[in-house]
Amino acid sequence: MLKVVGGTDHKPTAGAFIARQPNGLYCRFSFKTESLTHINMTEEDYLNNFTGNVPDRAEAEAILNKHVEDFSRVIRYATDLNTTPAERARIKTHVTLPQNSIFVYPKEV
Repeated sequence: MLKVVGGTDHKPTAGAFIARQPNGLYCRFSFKTESLTHINMTEEDYLNNFTGNVPDRAEAEAILNKHVEDFSRVIRYATDLNTTPAERARIKTHVTLPQNSIFVYPKEV
């Protein structure tokens, strides 16, 4: 079972964070773009460095075990700086869809 950390009301100093979406999958929020950079990641996607921002699997495991944020923080910090309102609405729909209804591209062998 993964621990979800609620965080505080002030903006963190880190450049990004991982959050649990309403559908149970993970997303990555960037303070640089003030938007989501990755959505609908499984635990295995993140552990395999799907985002390209984690130095090794051990650190990815530590992040998932101790530093997963609540999705309310994504909503709090997301702006229209790099996404249009229509795109934000589309993303919001995608992160709330049940996991079994999300199309996932097959992994290359």
